[in-house]
Amino acid sequence: MELFKNFALLIILSELVFASCASNSSNPVVEDGKDTYTIIGPDYRNQGKVSYDSLEGKLISSTGCEVAYTFLRPRDVSKDVLVILGHGFMRSKRRMAYLAQHLASWGLSVVNMEYCNSKLWAGNHDRNGADMAAVSRKLKAGKVIYVGFSAGGLAAMVAANLDINTRAVLGLDMVDNQGLGKKIAPDLAVPFFGLIAAPSICNAKNNGLDSYALAPHSNVIKVEDTSHCHFEFPVDG
Repeated sequence: MELFKNFALLIILSELVFASCASNSSNPVVEDGKDTYTIIGPDYRNQGKVSYDSLEGKLISSTGCEVAYTFLRPRDVSKDVLVILGHGFMRSKRRMAYLAQHLASWGLSVVNMEYCNSKLWAGNHDRNGADMAAVSRKLKAGKVIYVGFSAGGLAAMVAANLDINTRAVLGLDMVDNQGLGKKIAPDLAVPFFGLIAAPSICNAKNNGLDSYALAPHSNVIKVEDTSHCHFEFPVDG
């Protein structure tokens, strides 16, 4: 699946690029990811061969609700970067489980977390982002890549702005809400990557692109022939 290849490529790039971003390098949209990078090396669409342990954890949010998460920790692999993964609005970590497992199979330490602060009448994405950062602190992460699907990408932006250990942010068809992303984006000091689908009601007509355009160091790849829910794994039919 081209989506897996682009996603894994961006994760690996984000580990390498953050140290070299001293100047403005925003590139809001790249229409064809296949023409942007030459893929050399493993085919990340396939399952990796790294074994990992799955550990369940929880913490209490500042608002009092319980944040549950699954920590996938590769065995016999030294990895000092932690990926913290967030789901979409009113979804659950179950919807991102296969993606977390896929990344762990390639040797990445991954936390797949479940937000507890979102309500039907209020997304509370700022609180969700604070919870992502709290998980990072609890696990004593030294270097963190925050990743989120849909509104989870917005929470990832919030977390990145709160955590000095952030090395990159990756939005999976990220959706902004009430201008929060546009407010945060100019202050992001780390690379802000993204994969996007075609504009639709589900991704608010690609309204997340405005945030990428305002970030100092951004790059977005449009994944052809995908819809918003293709960025969940398992994919929502």
